[in-house]
Amino acid sequence: FSQTMHQDFDAFDLRLHRGSSTLSWDFSRVDFGVMLQHADAELDGQSFMTLTQVSPYLTKLAGSKLFLRFAYVDTDKDFAGNSQRAADAESWTSDVYIFLDGLTTYLLLGARIDDEDALDDQFDYEAQRFRIQISHRFPLSSRTLTFRAGLRTESRDYSNVTPSIGTIRSDDRLELEASAELPLGERVTASFDYTRANNESNLQSVDFDEDVISFGFTATF
Repeated sequence: FSQTMHQDFDAFDLRLHRGSSTLSWDFSRVDFGVMLQHADAELDGQSFMTLTQVSPYLTKLAGSKLFLRFAYVDTDKDFAGNSQRAADAESWTSDVYIFLDGLTTYLLLGARIDDEDALDDQFDYEAQRFRIQISHRFPLSSRTLTFRAGLRTESRDYSNVTPSIGTIRSDDRLELEASAELPLGERVTASFDYTRANNESNLQSVDFDEDVISFGFTATF
C-alpha cells in the first residue's frame, strides 16, 4: 500500500494497492520464472485504474562479468472513468549487468519494446525504451555509500489521430537520475534521489519539464 498526497492539488492524490508473486526454477546457471503483479489505483479518492501483469522471464549468469535477463510482459489495463482506454499490451525487455568490479561497480544496460492496443484506437501506440545506469559503492568511515547515476529514454509513436490535436500524437522523454543510499545503522538506511526529465510531445498536457528531489528512510526488521 502506498499513498501520495498533495498540499494544493488534491485531484492528483494517488492511492495504490499492489501485490506480486513470483515462481522460479533454478537450472544451475539459468533461471526461469513467472511473475504476477496486480495493482489497483485510486485518484482523488475515486477508482482510477486496475492493472494486471503476467511476465515469464529467463536469467543467466555468463561467467563472472555478465548477468543477463530477458522477459515477456503481458499487461491488462482497465480505467474506471473511461472504458475506451482499456488496453492490452505486450512488452519485450532485456537487461545486461556488466560487473566491472564485482558488486562494487557495475553497469546496467536495458531495452524494452512495447505494443499497446486500446479499445479506442487513438490510444494505440508502440514504444521503445532504453536505459544505462552505473552503480558504485564508496567506503565512508565504517559504512558504505551506494551511488547510482543513469539515463533513460522513451519514444512513443501513436498509431492513429488524436482528436484533440487533429494529428497523430508523438511523445519523447529523456530522464536523468542520480541517487545515493547510506546506512545509518544496522537497520536504518537513508536515501536521496534527484530526477530531471524532459518530456516533448505535440499533446500540450504531456509536454513539460520536471525536477523531482526526494529523501527517504528505510527500516528493516
